[in-house]
Amino acid sequence: QPLKDRDGEVVGVFGTARDITERIEAEAALRASEARLRTLFEEALNPIMIVDDRGRYLDANRSALEFLESEREQLIGSVAWHFSPPGQADRESNGQPPLMGRGTIETDYFVQGRTKTLLLNVVPLTISDEMIVYCIGQDITKRREAEKALQESEQKYRSLVESTEDSIYLVDQDCTYLFMNNRHLAKLDL
Repeated sequence: QPLKDRDGEVVGVFGTARDITERIEAEAALRASEARLRTLFEEALNPIMIVDDRGRYLDANRSALEFLESEREQLIGSVAWHFSPPGQADRESNGQPPLMGRGTIETDYFVQGRTKTLLLNVVPLTISDEMIVYCIGQDITKRREAEKALQESEQKYRSLVESTEDSIYLVDQDCTYLFMNNRHLAKLDL
């Protein structure tokens, strides 16, 4: 601001100064912290997704995008039940989004014509009066497929063993029965 004498002549300038070094350093530290957290989020091997209280995706890391076989631009703003298996999406989109409670759940996703499964840790949070749901998953699709194949194999084995006319049994080294089919059980009159 100019300083004038009685005649209106400018004789100097008046100003104030404030040391903003601390603020600049704090802003730089905040940016560095945000960059570290974003790197941790993006580089995590497990899928991480953030949805709002209406089930819309707000963010997802690289692993989540790979799991959902989606581009970030396609995913952000879409609803969580977009990936629900057929028949399940209608139930979810008409009610409360499926991921609102805190806990761990197994949830199926229908991706490119096949069902994939995540073991999902769900953490609802309120940030600046907005409800978001933070989800960290583990892809258990292969484990689920292996369990299903094992169950099918066991059913076939049991069906074969029970349908034969032969007596079939299994004993350990102490001659303790470990297994017997119905035909063998009938012979023992038990």
